[in-house]
Amino acid sequence: MKTIGQRLTAIRELMARDNYDALVIPRADEYLGEYIPAHNERLRWICGFTGSAGLVIVLRDKAAIFVDGPILCRCAARSPVNCSNTIT
Repeated sequence: MKTIGQRLTAIRELMARDNYDALVIPRADEYLGEYIPAHNERLRWICGFTGSAGLVIVLRDKAAIFVDGPILCRCAARSPVNCSNTIT
């Protein structure tokens, strides 16, 4: 299994190849449903976050996770990254 850093590196390589400056990764799947199948858990895949709402923005040199107030309090328990800072 790849680490968070390895996943971010792979995404950034694709971004550079296709000349993207940023990528927004929401928790929602393509159907915006309340219940997301395991294979569509995008936030869990990119940063390990298992909360019910949030998104990650990946830039060429940084990435950050954004969650709402009540979830922020639980973010540290649900993700191996520091939810008040960038994730790399």
